[in-house]
Amino acid sequence: VGNLSNLLRKYDLAIAAYEKILQINPTLKDIESSLIGAYIKSGQPEKAINLIDIALSKNPKNVPLLFRKAKIYTALGNFNAASEIFQAINAEPIATT
Repeated sequence: VGNLSNLLRKYDLAIAAYEKILQINPTLKDIESSLIGAYIKSGQPEKAINLIDIALSKNPKNVPLLFRKAKIYTALGNFNAASEIFQAINAEPIATT
């Protein structure tokens, strides 16, 4: 239901479905990612950032989440916050294996 609602741009329905699924099983990272995207598309970037922060509290070096958060800050015009995140990402050594 969430993915179909998202495709149909019925973001409120998608958000409700994703939130319900995460209440049942909060470990589903794909659903969490979809919920973040639905928050962004529905004009609720603050909720997306809050959800990203919760996920980052469990895994603070999650580069895709950090990058997504920086992109949200860039879109909001908060270039200082975005820059700090991009610098933190670049400071991390890149694993070669």
